[in-house]
Amino acid sequence: MKTKTTCFNAVLAGLLALLLFTPAGNAQQPGPVPVVITSRGLQYKVVDMSQIIMSGNQSAAGTLETLLNNLGAQGWKVVSTYGSLLILSR
Repeated sequence: MKTKTTCFNAVLAGLLALLLFTPAGNAQQPGPVPVVITSRGLQYKVVDMSQIIMSGNQSAAGTLETLLNNLGAQGWKVVSTYGSLLILSR
């Protein structure tokens, strides 16, 4: 799990750096600003929605809804999606 968290933090840092250092017109930009990301004890969970097995006679949407309700009861919140990946944190 540490590898996914480290990878997620690295991607997030890269996106933040891209947003912070993209020049706006001809305005002079100040020097680089270091970006520090700390997890502060956050945990991340990545769920591949394409690998979810439908249960019984439930539809794909119903199965996903049940999964999200169960994870929500455990304190997980959806942070983002990336393709078929669902990224959660708590």
